[in-house]
Amino acid sequence: MTAAALPASDITTVLVVDDSAFARQGAIVCLRSAGLANAEFVEAGHGREALDRMRQRSVDLVVTDLNMPEMGGLELLRAIKGDSTLRTVDVVVVSSVIGPAAEAELMNEGARRVVKKPLSGAGALKMLSAVIQGHDHG
Repeated sequence: MTAAALPASDITTVLVVDDSAFARQGAIVCLRSAGLANAEFVEAGHGREALDRMRQRSVDLVVTDLNMPEMGGLELLRAIKGDSTLRTVDVVVVSSVIGPAAEAELMNEGARRVVKKPLSGAGALKMLSAVIQGHDHG
């Protein structure tokens, strides 16, 4: 599947959350090449900053690291899904260390996808395809 094969998407703003600026930039490059070339990307260094960004502007997709200072990805996911104004936002969790039990917990908490870090072009394409299909079709 190529980026051109992705279904049309109404995802216009993506929030990328990671305590590593390098990892954020890498994720943005992958997401752009996987079909979100025209999307606006907003960055945050941890979960609390991400929630602040989400309260300031509309976001269609959150791609977050799991382990971060101040507020990690699981806490961010719970905060988003527990907020009536944010709960419809799709959240994808990216982590270098994730086992089956942790992945199941994240999915139960409302993560749309759990993806192994580092995010690759192929991994981003597969994840985006699933998220876009769910985003556009409810």
